[in-house]
Amino acid sequence: MIVKKILHVTEALAGGVLHCVSLLANEQARAGHDVTLVYSVRLDTPSEEALAGMFDSSIRRIVLPMKREIGFSDFLSAVSLWKILRKGKFDAIHSHSSKAGALARLVAFMRHEIKRSCYSPHGFAFLRRDVSEKKRRFFHFIERALHRLGGKIAACSVTEKLYAEQYLGQRRVYLLENAIDTALIKDATRVKRNPCVRVVTAGRVAYQKAPWRFAQIARHVAEDEAEFVWFGDGDDVSKAEWLGDSRVSVSGWLDKRRLIAELAESDVFVLTSLWEGMPIALIEAQAMGIPAVATNIVGNKDVVVHGKTGFLADTDEELLFYTAKLANDSKLRQRMSNAARRYAIGRFSKDRFLKESVSIYFGA
Repeated sequence: MIVKKILHVTEALAGGVLHCVSLLANEQARAGHDVTLVYSVRLDTPSEEALAGMFDSSIRRIVLPMKREIGFSDFLSAVSLWKILRKGKFDAIHSHSSKAGALARLVAFMRHEIKRSCYSPHGFAFLRRDVSEKKRRFFHFIERALHRLGGKIAACSVTEKLYAEQYLGQRRVYLLENAIDTALIKDATRVKRNPCVRVVTAGRVAYQKAPWRFAQIARHVAEDEAEFVWFGDGDDVSKAEWLGDSRVSVSGWLDKRRLIAELAESDVFVLTSLWEGMPIALIEAQAMGIPAVATNIVGNKDVVVHGKTGFLADTDEELLFYTAKLANDSKLRQRMSNAARRYAIGRFSKDRFLKESVSIYFGA
């Protein structure tokens, strides 16, 4: 095998992006490649000690501040990234998320290395629902302009790839579908200590996840029919505003083993997001054999097979209807549980991640 020097760049080293970057970088490093990670530290970035446990010891990690907002700091970040690329002489430059994707592609273009560039959006910024239509059009313009510079796009889901081809053009667009490490999941045993149906979700309590929808479902399902748990956390204002008057309990952040253990005791997974890339929590829940109810959006509909492994909802009313349907029908839950586990483990295993990434980087 020819050893390649691979650089991963992201400003968002948390949540699903952290999962994908760590899984991909670790697979590449363990295959013998020389891997470097450049990232920003934000409020939701794990501690240095935690990151050391997530990444292979051979992976070099470099902290480079990249702010989410557009400003003069981007120039300073670009200069720092230029120096890293000049010194590293990388064979592949894989950027993740919008800001890192913009900076890495611009710097690679100016250094005449754009052909080595690969960008994974993990949810295009022009699909966000927390910004104005004017700003979404601006994000779309930026994405089109950057893609015209050259380089490849590695979409994290089939639907994200379709959006890239539709809005940015069909050239140099590939699929690098999100994956999970199924080792912990395969070893987990589904248990049921509480006779009450447990309805859960996972992630940050933030606008993107539409937590008010989850709270609304909890208000309309009788207490003797189900309990509702949010695995994750958020700032106090968000939790109070969107979940404060509901009976949803918030667990706080859990490590991977603890989260898998909690999922093993859960019956229905609900994801009410307004937009997604391809949610890892949803994939893991399906692989655990938990039937899901999810909004019918990019990412979610690439994971859930409607009517077989769960349900996709177009409206708030459908979210409530399908959740109640699963909560009240144990035979339906079991049938969908078996189908979800077979489908997710068969499709989203990490075994293909290394081969597909290297093929995209160095293929034609």
